[in-house]
Amino acid sequence: MSDSVKSFPLSDARTGQTVELISLTFNGPTALRLAELGLVPHTEVQVLRARPGQPMLLSVRESRLALDRRLARKVLVQAVTGPLPAEPRAGRGGWMRRLRRRRRRGRTRG
Repeated sequence: MSDSVKSFPLSDARTGQTVELISLTFNGPTALRLAELGLVPHTEVQVLRARPGQPMLLSVRESRLALDRRLARKVLVQAVTGPLPAEPRAGRGGWMRRLRRRRRRGRTRG
């Protein structure tokens, strides 16, 4: 494996992206269970659903697997298809903050 490979946590992958598992950054019974489920190095994984605040839904070989985000952060992958994960943007979610402020101040429509 070359040093130029861009690896990132599985939790940063997007819906529809196919990634190749590089390594698990933890050991123990959880790592053994994931290996039993097919999450081993050099396995292609397709991200079926990656919504904020919810477990990730993955397609591994011929089965589906739901993986907690905290655990997905500890799984290193590289992109096979699809865009590389975007850098976090500063203004994301600003409309919700503004709406909450307006509600607190009593300035809502409707």
